[in-house]
This record gives sequence, structure tokens and C-alpha cells, in this order.
Amino acid sequence: DGIKSLAFVPWNELDARENEKILVVDTTHGTRECLTHHKMKYAPPEAVRGDTTTAMMLNAIQQRHPIMTGFTGVTVDHFDIDAFLSVFCACNPRVAQEFHLVIREAAQIGDFRELDLSRTAADAALKVCCWLNTLEKQMFTRPFEGDDHLKWP
Repeated sequence: DGIKSLAFVPWNELDARENEKILVVDTTHGTRECLTHHKMKYAPPEAVRGDTTTAMMLNAIQQRHPIMTGFTGVTVDHFDIDAFLSVFCACNPRVAQEFHLVIREAAQIGDFRELDLSRTAADAALKVCCWLNTLEKQMFTRPFEGDDHLKWP
């Protein structure tokens, strides 16, 4: 179906892989191409814009945007729900398409603390967020404490 999975590249390996096409998500970088909802010096492509980086990645997957074909890897410099789900979508685009409503909603809840239980996928998305927050606490520190950029390799 033409959807290519990107390989995860740990942030601390990015400089050593300067000749590879690696997409930076949910943050900015001085020399690499980025897909993020954070403010940058250039706007993301209109076709993939979204409120969260995960929404942008899902839009790119659904539209078969060149973002999904022009890169071999994906990286991020921190751990939070939107960052994790952005990477997950890039590495698992077919699964992301299948569960796009839950993933999109989970990113919204996780990044902005916006929950509307009347939305179709809200209950499942909230469960995903709770699970990811539990993993974050077990593996790193409690969510929203500590330095997020130190939580991701």
C-alpha cells in the first residue's frame, strides 16, 4: 500500500548519522527537517498541519505525504505522550492508520490535557494516556516531573 515504516533513531545517535535522512518530530533542530506543532522558523506543509505532532504524523500517513517516503528514520529529544505517539506512528504506520482515532485523541489528551468524553475514542485514548504515564513513571520519573529530554535515549 506504499506506506513505509521509519526506523527509530535514538537522539544521541543523530550527529553520527549525518548522511541519513532522519525526521525530527515534536521538537526543533538546527539542521534536520522537523515535523512538530511547536513554533518553528518555517511552517509545516499545509496538508499535514494539526494541533499535535501526532495529528500531523497521522495526516501525513493518511495522505501518503512525502514525509513518509523521504526519510529512513525518526527521532525525538524527549519523552511525553505526543512525542512517543508521533514516533510510534512513524515506525508503525499501518497500526497507526487502524487506530488513528484513539491515537489522535490520546495525543490531544496527553499534550493539552483536553478530554471530552463525548468523543468516540476518548475512553480508549484516556486509557492509553494512563498506561503511558504509568510506563513513564516506572522507567523514568513521574509524568511532568524531571527533564523530559533526559527520558529518551
